Amino acid sequence: MKKIAAVLLMVFIAVSLAACAPNREYMGFGFMGTFYSFKGVGGVEQKELEKKLLELENLVSVDGELKKINEAKAGEAVKVDAATYSLIKFAVDFNKNSSALDISLYPIVKLWGFDNTFNENSSLTPPDDQSITQTLTHVGLDLFEFDDENMTVTKKDDLAALDLGALGKGYAVSYLLEKCGFKEGILNLGGTIGAIGKEYKVGIEPPFGGESYFAVFTLKSGEVCSTSGNYQRNYVYEGTLYHHIFGDNGRPVENSLASVTVVCGSGAAADALSTACYVLGAEKSKELLDLYDASAVFVYEDKNVSSYKLDVNVTSKDYKLKVEE
Repeated sequence: MKKIAAVLLMVFIAVSLAACAPNREYMGFGFMGTFYSFKGVGGVEQKELEKKLLELENLVSVDGELKKINEAKAGEAVKVDAATYSLIKFAVDFNKNSSALDISLYPIVKLWGFDNTFNENSSLTPPDDQSITQTLTHVGLDLFEFDDENMTVTKKDDLAALDLGALGKGYAVSYLLEKCGFKEGILNLGGTIGAIGKEYKVGIEPPFGGESYFAVFTLKSGEVCSTSGNYQRNYVYEGTLYHHIFGDNGRPVENSLASVTVVCGSGAAADALSTACYVLGAEKSKELLDLYDASAVFVYEDKNVSSYKLDVNVTSKDYKLKVEE
């Protein structure tokens, strides 16, 4: 899962009463490994919202439905929940459009220590080249067979495993806003933010600390924004930063980017795109963003900011914006 507070809610526009629905303001912790907050009008009570969060966590977590697949032996057909299967197939189809997102990289994620046991206070060391090369033999969506009729997944390799962490929160945000009866409001799940019923201003957290946000944009009703970056889940070993976004070589991606924020009408797509676009870089991401009718903000290590099809107001003097058409 991506670390919390990737995108920070900056302004809650005053919420009007909608058809006499009650005002809501919820906050909680420990769901999908992060926090959540909601402010808006109508919809379910907080206990019901948290119940749904727990259900969604089971659908997307490696400790939930995916555990049945990941612990199965090669050749064993594993039936999973319809929602989990649908999200897996979404990721498989996304991978056909861009291999920059690969949910079969979980063996590599575990090898580097970025799985669900990750603790930023732990002392971790990078794996050696031989271990990476060996682990990569257990990676690849071609090591899985998918039966759409029976909603089963069959591995061809005992050690192959799937991880939906790159799109689980986005999926959950879209689901909750669509299914919980909210009239209007804004939901923040660990920095993945969705709006319903009206527009909201949101601020992007600076990757290098300091101010609470460095730039602001408008999130429209039905949109979700998600951020991926090298500053979110990482560790430093002998002066080198190692983070949780991997390339097909089994190593953390090395480029000039610090973070990517994506805005899209689909939460799952926004989540997936933020990871893929970080891997690809700004120029190679444009075609993929267009395919999903999405926009993005790219933040570089030198604090330059590139915006693609998103009207962004940079509020910090430390960052410089270049708008790309």
